[in-house]
Amino acid sequence: MFLKNLIKILYAIIFWIWVISSCIIYSIFCIIFGLFAKRISHIIGVYWCKHMALIGGSKIRLKGIEKLDKKINYIFTANHQSFADIPVLFGFIPFYNVFIAKKSLFYIPFFGWGIAAMGHIAINRSNPKKAKRSIARAIESIKLKNKSVFAFPEGTRSRTGELGEFKLGIFSMAIQAEIDVVPIAIVGTREIMPKGSYYFQSGNVDVYFGTPISSNKFKKSEKYKMSQEARQQIKAMLK
Repeated sequence: MFLKNLIKILYAIIFWIWVISSCIIYSIFCIIFGLFAKRISHIIGVYWCKHMALIGGSKIRLKGIEKLDKKINYIFTANHQSFADIPVLFGFIPFYNVFIAKKSLFYIPFFGWGIAAMGHIAINRSNPKKAKRSIARAIESIKLKNKSVFAFPEGTRSRTGELGEFKLGIFSMAIQAEIDVVPIAIVGTREIMPKGSYYFQSGNVDVYFGTPISSNKFKKSEKYKMSQEARQQIKAMLK
């Protein structure tokens, strides 16, 4: 038992030495290229996420991706069980995308600066006016900058693994932008990095893609109805 715990501690130390050092290096390159070539900055971020999964011993498997048209932009909505959800989605979904994340992530030295340089969108949920501005930026990214967007409509990670209630902002955005929503169920990230864990554990992560939900069939007042359709798809895929 002592030896097993010692190995875990040593692995955690090695893992975080790599994460911190690589984060600084990758973030510097993201910041530099973000000034004049955000697409290259995005690719650098993608490879950092892929390398993180490789170092952690995680195998990412995409299921149902063939349902999607890679020439179209989408809003991806996923369940949220682990910090690992972000590198899994950003690193392995084969779309040029940005994510909407809580503002506090953008204050983390190097990491926060890097994701800001790539064009990811901070949202301040405690301030409705600022949250609306974040939604407007996301719509601009989709329509003018030809990007897809992904978000976690639960708003925070689930401690139990149960699917929480959905916040409606992302679905309001989908209807305004007239863009389809793709429900995603992530299975396995809670095992490789549960909430409160400090390092990746080896394991498989399955990412299930649901059927795209057309925003054109919903009125502006029907964002709750749209959210429930997405939630039911995710719930079904998690089973």
